[in-house]
Amino acid sequence: ETPGGPRLSGKGEVEAVVAVKALPAMSLVTPQDITVKNVRRKGLDASYFSKPEQVVGKVLRVTVAENQVLTQNELLTGGSGVQLAATLQPGMRAVSVPVSIHSVMGGMLYPGCIVDVIATFRLSNQADRGQAISTTLLRSIQVLAIQNASVVYTPVKSDSHGSESQLTVTLMVDTRQAEALQLAMDNGKISLAMRNPTDQKTVDTEGMVLN
Repeated sequence: ETPGGPRLSGKGEVEAVVAVKALPAMSLVTPQDITVKNVRRKGLDASYFSKPEQVVGKVLRVTVAENQVLTQNELLTGGSGVQLAATLQPGMRAVSVPVSIHSVMGGMLYPGCIVDVIATFRLSNQADRGQAISTTLLRSIQVLAIQNASVVYTPVKSDSHGSESQLTVTLMVDTRQAEALQLAMDNGKISLAMRNPTDQKTVDTEGMVLN
């Protein structure tokens, strides 16, 4: 095994990301869609993936069969807004939110990553003047696009953030989450916290209040 490279078993096998079920073309890969298995290295396409986070949030270019090893050949590397819309599941919506680049890990978010949405509100009640509350509004939300880079399109110049202080991030949400986002944007500020795409654990919090 080379440092940072794929793990080899004693049988000439490597760890590779495979589909746990048949997946249709133009669908977003979720943590529930994939797993890591030992597969024979002989004859394996060199562009295979060894870690789930390399695939989660990507868009499939073709239909994938159950137990099929995912490689770069199966993923969409270029596309348009129409193709992005086609990736939306029934009942889901694409909503863009303006966020400070300092509130998204200095711009290190990437299309396809999973985030929690944190909302901060200034309390307006006279008895609570000067106080604010910060709470996790939405959990495990898929990022579809950041500026003009999306899960179906990567611009030639990858560093599209430049010296801008604010980014437009497009999230995939349902209608109720879209309404919650709109309220938060109208009455407070939004920030995003990246999470491991394979981490599906829900942690309940009561929020933090600034006195």
